[in-house]
Amino acid sequence: MDMSQITARLETEIWDTREIAPVEVASSDPSFERYAVMRHENAVQLIPLASRRISAASVVRWTDGMSPLDLGKRGVGWLALLAGLGPVLAGSELAIKTRGAADSPSLNDHLASAVGLERTVVSVLLGSERPNQKPMVRVLDPAGRTIAFAKVGWNDLTTRLVTNEASFLETMRPLAGSRLLIPALLDHSTWRNRAIAVTSPLMGRLRPRRSRPPSPAVYESILALGARHSGPWRSSAFRAHLADGLEVVVERERLASIIGLLDDALDSANISVGRWHGDWTPWNTLTMGDRVIAWDWERTMEGVPIGFDAIHYLFQPRFSAAPSDHIAPLLASVDEADPVLAALGIGRKQRWALAALYAAGLYVRFGMPPHDQFAVAAAGLATNAATALIAPFRHRSG
Repeated sequence: MDMSQITARLETEIWDTREIAPVEVASSDPSFERYAVMRHENAVQLIPLASRRISAASVVRWTDGMSPLDLGKRGVGWLALLAGLGPVLAGSELAIKTRGAADSPSLNDHLASAVGLERTVVSVLLGSERPNQKPMVRVLDPAGRTIAFAKVGWNDLTTRLVTNEASFLETMRPLAGSRLLIPALLDHSTWRNRAIAVTSPLMGRLRPRRSRPPSPAVYESILALGARHSGPWRSSAFRAHLADGLEVVVERERLASIIGLLDDALDSANISVGRWHGDWTPWNTLTMGDRVIAWDWERTMEGVPIGFDAIHYLFQPRFSAAPSDHIAPLLASVDEADPVLAALGIGRKQRWALAALYAAGLYVRFGMPPHDQFAVAAAGLATNAATALIAPFRHRSG
C-alpha cells in the first residue's frame, strides 16, 4: 500500500480526515503526535514516536505461530526502535491528532477513560484488506507499558464481530477452566459510531515455539463454554448458518449446490455440535506449559460441529500460506488432528463429513465481497470437498 491508500484506510476505518496530517504539523500543534508508518507485507502498523521506549514496546508480542526467524526479526525491530531508528526503518511518517476537546474526545481520550488513565498512547495495526479487517489498537501508558488492546468495528460486519467477542468475554470468561486463559473485557462502548472493545493485554511470556498442537483437554475446555449436544442435520444450527450464508456470499448458486450435497448425504444423520473458538490458530494462541492463552474470540459461536477447532488450527497455516481449492491439505490436517478428534469422540468414518462441513463453513466466511484469492480458493475447496467426501459418505459410514 502506498501512503495515499494507507491514509484512505485510516480515514475510512478509524480517524476523521482532519485528524491525519503531514508529520510537520506535530511540531506546531501539541494535539498531534508523530507516527512512523511501518509496512509489513500486506499490513501496516503506525508506531508512536512519543519516546523510544514507547516505540519499541509497540512491537512486543509473541504467539505459537512465530518461528525462531520471526522472533529474531521481532527482536531486531525492537532493538532498532529502542535505538530511535523508527523513522529510518519506516521511511514515512504521519501526524495523528491524539488530544481532542471535551465534546469531541480523540481515540486516545476515549481509551484513556476506558482504562482509567489520564493519558494514553496508541499503536495501530491495519491488516490486509479483508471483509473482517478492523484496526487493532495497542493501548500504552506514557511509560511504555501495554495496558490493553482494543478492536474498532467500523462497518456492519466488523461491528458484529467486535460485539460478539465483547459479549463472549463478558459472559463466558468467568467460566473458563484453568487450562484456557482468556483476556478480560475492560470496556465495550461506542466512539464516533464505531464499536470499541477493550481487553486486558494478557501478553504471556516468551517461550520456545511449541512443536505440537494443543492437547485434547484444551479443546474440551472450549467446548465446556457452551452447550454440547447431538441432533438431526436438517434442523441443526450449523445448517442454518450455512443457509444464512446465501445472503452474503458472491457465488450463491455454488453454496446452494454445496448445501444440497450435504442434505442428500446427511439427511438422516445426527451431528454432534458445541462451541468453537472460531479462529483457533497458532497466531491467536500462546502455550504456557499446560495452559494456553487464547485471543481473538470474535467468531466464536455455538452449534458448530465438534472438531472444527482442531482442524482449523492445523489447516489455516497451510491455507493462509498458499490458498488452494485442493482438498489434500485439508485431509492432511484432518489426519494430523486424529488424536484430538478421537479424544473428542469423532470416529474415523465421520471425519469425511466433518472435513466437508468445515470447508463449507470456510466458504461462508471468505465468500463475501470483495471476492479475493481466499474467497476463490475457499469456494473451490468447499465444492471439491463436498463432491469428494460427502457424496460417498453413506458408503463410507455404512
